[in-house]
Amino acid sequence: MSKFKKSIKVTAVIAAGLVGVTTISTSALGQMVNAASFTSETHASDDNIIRNMGTKVGYIKNAPDLAPTYMSYPGMDLTGATHVTVRASSGAATGGTLSLRLGRPAGTDLAAVNITPTGSWDTFQDFTVPLSEYEIRTIGSRGFPLYAVVTPGQTSYEYDLESFKFERTSVGTAIEAENFSRERFSSVEDDVRKMGNKVGYIKQSYNWIDYDNVNFVGGSRSVTFRAASGNPLGGTVVIYDGFPANGVELGRVKIASTGSFDTFQDFSANIPFIAGGTKRISLQFLSTDGSQSYLFDLDSFTFNLNPVNNLGMWINAATYDGESAPTNEDIIRDMGNKVGYIKNDINSPAAAGYFIFDNFDIAGAKTVTVRYSSGGTGGVIDINFATHYSGELVNDMALPPTGGWDVIREVTLPIDQYILNSRNGRNLYFAIPRDTTSDYKFDIHAFRFDP
Repeated sequence: MSKFKKSIKVTAVIAAGLVGVTTISTSALGQMVNAASFTSETHASDDNIIRNMGTKVGYIKNAPDLAPTYMSYPGMDLTGATHVTVRASSGAATGGTLSLRLGRPAGTDLAAVNITPTGSWDTFQDFTVPLSEYEIRTIGSRGFPLYAVVTPGQTSYEYDLESFKFERTSVGTAIEAENFSRERFSSVEDDVRKMGNKVGYIKQSYNWIDYDNVNFVGGSRSVTFRAASGNPLGGTVVIYDGFPANGVELGRVKIASTGSFDTFQDFSANIPFIAGGTKRISLQFLSTDGSQSYLFDLDSFTFNLNPVNNLGMWINAATYDGESAPTNEDIIRDMGNKVGYIKNDINSPAAAGYFIFDNFDIAGAKTVTVRYSSGGTGGVIDINFATHYSGELVNDMALPPTGGWDVIREVTLPIDQYILNSRNGRNLYFAIPRDTTSDYKFDIHAFRFDP
């Protein structure tokens, strides 16, 4: 921490009520600042109100007269920062709020951090909040001192501070696909290739590309890929934290055909919540049918804070994430623009066949519409949350024959609001109730949920 302080040459001036800095040789972005490294405080003569304890600041509370209590730190260049993480503990019953301000203690909040009780004064947790975009844009690069202000209102001890760190999140910012850090087989030109502003020649193989230093501060619940595919079956992107061989799979995004390798569209999927941290993100690619044909081109991808809400859009049924009979092409088949070969496996003792959409958010939905065709017997389908045999949003949706496998009709039904409100955001199943016939029933082309 001493290195951080020495790297900043401070010259104090008074201008418009702000204390300024003339030269800053090091950005504070990404550096862990020891809270005990403050240069001044409001109650230096009273060890019972703010005390430097070496590795932390303790005894943090307001004075009996409720005058604002604060600590100040040397000028910092916060250009590009989007979030701050404060590491703190609180053995108090209520905790308290810490306001971070630039230039003056009575200024506008750069961030207000609500520090809740952690169970003891020795149990530290991270509290991450976004920064004021306006404050960062207008004065974040000017090197004003940072003030940590204890919000007035109580005179009991509120929390201890260990450190704070300013970071720039990658969440919400498009990552250009061609800017990957490395490729496993960089000498193979016909298997993943940089093509100016995109990555092309993508096919299923043991190849992968990765991206260093993807910062998830603030968290992420979904990802969006901008891609183009001239392959009728499209393909799938598999996302890993680390290398595919030993990393953790974060999710998969199915890329449907867009008609050509020059027609780009967005494809999104929810992923398990990533709470934070800086990661190496790897991408690997899978074909739908196991072939070595080219799948799609990638323009960019973006991790998003919020989950994808799928209301009001037609979703290609063939972009499902899994199925009950993945090794049997005669029972449920991804056909690029629809799911075909839908029937029961009468030789299986298992429950009905199904296909799945992972982590599916339809909060606020009232109805579902299914677009289908049937040159066969027709049948019924259940649309469930959580499992393929329970949690019916729609039970026994009748899909009668349409007169041909290319004759498309639509059926709309209300959905069960209790199931939606209690299970929203889980896996969505299209399940074929089990019966004794082996006839092909219908093809599912697309579906949509509406409010």
